[in-house]
Amino acid sequence: MLTLQEFLNRVKVKEASKVKIAKIEIKGIGEVEFQRPKESELLRYNNEMMRCYKGTLKDKDNISTENMDMEGMALNASELIYNSCSFFREKELRDMYKEYEFIEIPLIILGTTEVLRIANSLNAIFKGLEVKKDTEEEIKNS
Repeated sequence: MLTLQEFLNRVKVKEASKVKIAKIEIKGIGEVEFQRPKESELLRYNNEMMRCYKGTLKDKDNISTENMDMEGMALNASELIYNSCSFFREKELRDMYKEYEFIEIPLIILGTTEVLRIANSLNAIFKGLEVKKDTEEEIKNS
């Protein structure tokens, strides 16, 4: 049985191994800092991206954009970026885009291609697919 101190030490080691900050180059803007999203945000992002694809994933070499909800993918990517970058949550920027939902701000500023690229990078850097797989495995085994 672990002592409280052993438990705390293991938690510290586990947390220290996680990437906390990522710097990503945004076209036309420059290098921007992103904070690690919550695991629930990574799970939501990956689940929503899967829902946006209406085809079959068995034939990975034949994935067609015709089967993708590009609008849904872009909005989902925009939400991950909004939640991961404090610049997009600044009141001054939100006031500039009052007519939009907050999570739409990155999409409005950066465009579809760029939000998809950045969100994909964030998901890779913060190991979102691993979080999803580990969570699914944990649920199966419980």
